Order: sequence, then C-alpha cells, then structure tokens
Amino acid sequence: MALEDLIARLEQDADARVQAIRRKADEEVRALEAAEARAAAETAEQHLAKRRQALQASLRLELARARAQARAEELAARRKVLERVMQRAEALVPEVAASKAFREALPGHLTEALSYLEALRPVVRCRPELLSVLEPVVAGREDVKLIADEGADFGLVAEAADGSVSVDSTLKARLRRLEARLAVELSGELASSNGGGVS
Repeated sequence: MALEDLIARLEQDADARVQAIRRKADEEVRALEAAEARAAAETAEQHLAKRRQALQASLRLELARARAQARAEELAARRKVLERVMQRAEALVPEVAASKAFREALPGHLTEALSYLEALRPVVRCRPELLSVLEPVVAGREDVKLIADEGADFGLVAEAADGSVSVDSTLKARLRRLEARLAVELSGELASSNGGGVS
C-alpha cells in the first residue's frame, strides 16, 4: 500500500470518527434539550396547578363570605319583619283583651298556670274587670287567692305564696314567648334553606 493511500485511508477513518462523534454529540444535545423542555413543562404545570389551587381556595373563601353575608342580611330582614309584627301585635293587645275570644280563653290560661303551682298556695293577680271571668275557676279552692290589681297587664299572673314560682300569663308575656319561639324558628328555617352551613 502506498503512503498516499495509507494517509487517505487514515483521513477517511478520522473523518468517519469525527462524524460519529458529531452525531453522538447532536443526539446528546437534542436529548438534553428535550429533557430541559420536559422539565420546563413540568415546572410550568406545577406552577399552574399551585396557582389554580390558590385561586380555588380564594374563590371558596369569597363564596363562603358572600353566603355568610347573604344569610346575615336575610336574618336581619326577617328580624325586622318579626319586630314589626310584634309591634303591631302589642298595639292590638287592648283590642284583643276586650274580645270575647280572649275572655273565653282566660279560664284555660288560669287552669294551666295553677297546674304549675300545686300545693304552693297560689296568689293570682288580674285586672278588676277580669275577676268575674276567673272566679268560677277558683271557686271552692281555699288554697288559691284571687286579687284584683288595677296596674296588672291584660291577662293574669299566678305565683306561689312564698314567691318561689311565678307564671306570667298576661298577653304581653305570651307575646314575648311567642316572639322568642318565632325567632328560633326563623333562624332554623334560614339555616336549613342554606344547607345548614358553608361548603
């Protein structure tokens, strides 16, 4: 083999090795670029996922606040309605007290009140004009004292002789108890209409 052929052969081998090295380097560069792109995509996705979670948490908080505000406003509105109803009812007390229905119901109110005061020698106070309505209920009962009281509210108040127990069955007291019950019912109705809480 001539020297020129040997040199040519060596140059060809060197060129082939250089080409192979370049191809391998190019492949490694492409692999690194692909890995970098995947890592960047994963990082971006993780960032977006965290951002989404933060936004969702913020939205849930805002929704909870909005619902709480709406419930508070609705409850306040219902309370105002209840207050107006009770004011109107209190204004009607004298008219109700003068009605036949009230006078017919009053003996039952006294019987109920006395059931809480058995053996306590109850004293019953009422307005003078109501004595005649209540006297038949206590007739023959020496343990019950019926007293006319000019300053009494419409209805009656029965209490133990020693003051340990008192049953206020005046119209105003019954209205106050009704108001408390209605307020509880309105609150319960509002809670159930809103799912009982914030999700």
